[in-house]
Amino acid sequence: ERIASKGKPADAPSGFTASSAS
Repeated sequence: ERIASKGKPADAPSGFTASSAS
């Protein structure tokens, strides 16, 4: 999700989606 790009995932826990998206 694009939201993860901002560093604030909507549903996924912090560090999970952010790391994957990054």
